[in-house]
Amino acid sequence: MDALYQASSSKSTNQMESLSREQLIDQRPHKMTVFHIISILTFTNEDAIIMRKYRIKEVKDMENKRNHYLEIIDNYRITGLNDVIGERFATSNNLVRSITDDYQRMITVLRQSKVASNIETETDFHWHQLVARLEAVLHQIESDEGFKQLTEFLVWDMGVSSRKYQGVYRERIVPQTLEQIGEDYSFFLLLACVVDAFEQMAKQGIPEDVYGKVPFICLDQQLARFLDGGDLTIKDFQWEIHFYTCALFFFHRFNFLPQRLEDPIQVYRHRQTGEVKAFIAQQSLAFRSDGQYQGTNGIQDDRGFVSRFEATPTQVTGHVIDPVGIVSVETTTISLDEWALSLQTGDYTIGFHIPSGPGYTPENVRIAMTQAWEFFTSYYPEYDFKGFWSESWLYDPHLVEVLDKGYSRIIDVKQYFYAYPIPSDDRMIQERVFGCYPVGLNVEPHHNSLQRAIICAMQAGVRFTTTSMFVLPHTIATIGMKEPPTLVI
Repeated sequence: MDALYQASSSKSTNQMESLSREQLIDQRPHKMTVFHIISILTFTNEDAIIMRKYRIKEVKDMENKRNHYLEIIDNYRITGLNDVIGERFATSNNLVRSITDDYQRMITVLRQSKVASNIETETDFHWHQLVARLEAVLHQIESDEGFKQLTEFLVWDMGVSSRKYQGVYRERIVPQTLEQIGEDYSFFLLLACVVDAFEQMAKQGIPEDVYGKVPFICLDQQLARFLDGGDLTIKDFQWEIHFYTCALFFFHRFNFLPQRLEDPIQVYRHRQTGEVKAFIAQQSLAFRSDGQYQGTNGIQDDRGFVSRFEATPTQVTGHVIDPVGIVSVETTTISLDEWALSLQTGDYTIGFHIPSGPGYTPENVRIAMTQAWEFFTSYYPEYDFKGFWSESWLYDPHLVEVLDKGYSRIIDVKQYFYAYPIPSDDRMIQERVFGCYPVGLNVEPHHNSLQRAIICAMQAGVRFTTTSMFVLPHTIATIGMKEPPTLVI
């Protein structure tokens, strides 16, 4: 639709009117309805007839595609798809991608993997086994035109929805009646997404050294599992799709991707000093007396409180969140003459994700966020980013009590972030620190000082919780460069 509006602004009305309505309708961009076409042009009596004629055809075509979609899912008992994807399929026009044409480029992508380069020889059993399994999937796709159309749509739509950060695809897509390809189908789809993603990145003008290695972060791990036991099952489809579609980017050790802020907070910055205050921006939310949500880790507190929030044209009153990640019991009022709104629910942020391994330091975070901010604001200006956002066990307010400053890089970094509570539990910290959930408190598999500190705190009754945080753009340069403000617990 935007393309047509741009075209209408660059062409004279006479030029557009010189085309017949049928020509404009037949040449319309993907997902543009007849109503969009007519709305740009001067409406005539002829248009009423044309609209009715094409609208009836559109509705009929969409209904046929919905039925076709449901029929394919039923025939192959495909898991991982849903009604939202079905509606997207029904409203899509003919697509330009061809899975047959893309297949050889998929093999080229495989050859670029570090793992594949170690196994690829003319006689290597593993390489030929891998290619044979992919060819089996391709053969099954090509043997059914309906299944082929769905596959080509999925490759295109997975890329679009992922790069628009819509979160549509959450589970592996598996045709259960096709036991010979089974889980391989999801891997095939994601591999095809790489071909599409590389094309889209190049068209967008993004440097290849920024996106070229992104898919291989997951692809190399997947191929290593294949070498180890022939496994092509995608372990975490909802997360790994970001890599295969180049929706996520890697800067100085950390991963970044756009994400909307969904939590009920509003963040204000002092117009003179730059000081930041975050408020719980919703009425009647239940909190415990320790400043965490009621029900966190299944714990309720009779001494808790219910949130109040009121925003007028001149001031804001509500519960301020201490940057350590605790909601204050008392309310605070600020004047909008002195404070400016900087971040609120629904705004776009740059998601900050922390891979395991060394290098989690304030200096590396500052360098990475600086690079990411420059990249995303340059190549994705339509999102109007307001800052960075993340959710992790690393921001838990209890860690300040358990780990001494200077003793742990976790605290060294955390003190530069503005943390806030979310409804959660201690599952993530146990899985990340101990590799399992739940952790028995009487056993002692303590291989490092972090495990010892966490287990001792848990034995003393501390219940950890996953916490969120944000970083506003004006504070990026201060990370690791100066002593952060004192945080009151």
